[in-house]
Amino acid sequence: MLTECFNTACGKKLDYLRNGRVVRMMRTTGTGKSVEHFWLCGSCYGKFDFEFKPEGSVVLCRRRSNVSAGISPLIDYLPG
Repeated sequence: MLTECFNTACGKKLDYLRNGRVVRMMRTTGTGKSVEHFWLCGSCYGKFDFEFKPEGSVVLCRRRSNVSAGISPLIDYLPG
């Protein structure tokens, strides 16, 4: 369950999906499928984005260009 910003240096609590970015990632394993959700608050999403490594880990990466303030929630689906 999502409770706070994925950026550990931020730690903003998730109250509403008013801004920022939510990503849903589905993984397929030998025993079935799992779903994981990741959220960056609006402030962090303006500076960072998710990077999905080939081995399955998720890390933060700096944005090459800034995102406008007041962005709407963005929900992405990443098949696994």
